Amino acid sequence: MFALVGSTIGLKIFLGLCLIVVLGAAIYFIRNRKRIFSGKSDDVGLDSRAAGNLRMWMVILVLLHAAAILFITILEI
Repeated sequence: MFALVGSTIGLKIFLGLCLIVVLGAAIYFIRNRKRIFSGKSDDVGLDSRAAGNLRMWMVILVLLHAAAILFITILEI
């Protein structure tokens, strides 16, 4: 029983660190969204602004879901 308590604490610490990394990535993408997701239609091979905006929202939704799943998992352990 005591080994199970120690392993859950370790798992909570690991998932907490994963949550910090996901939130850090979300902050990085939001702060640099214009540089990362801006589409320049005058250059060959780059997407339009609409495609860049769509990619930005897909990344944001993935990061939000990852943060929500990690947070719920931490609470359930």
